[in-house]
Amino acid sequence: MNMETPQMREKLLEYINNGDEKMLEMLYEAAVGYTNDGDGYTFTKEDIAILEQRRNARINGESEVYDWETAKAMITGRT
Repeated sequence: MNMETPQMREKLLEYINNGDEKMLEMLYEAAVGYTNDGDGYTFTKEDIAILEQRRNARINGESEVYDWETAKAMITGRT
């Protein structure tokens, strides 16, 4: 399928104008993914488990919590 860009645009517009909801969602997601306009990242089950562990550790006082000034000093190396 070797189409020139204007022909592809025209054909895509036909799909958009005549497409059902599923088609529009698919085209939208493809466009967002390509342009990186959307967040695009999906957390895995492992990611969520790690975040939950860290959250629980903070809630239970098992990990240190820093205020902004301390965190900024640590990050910039200005202690």
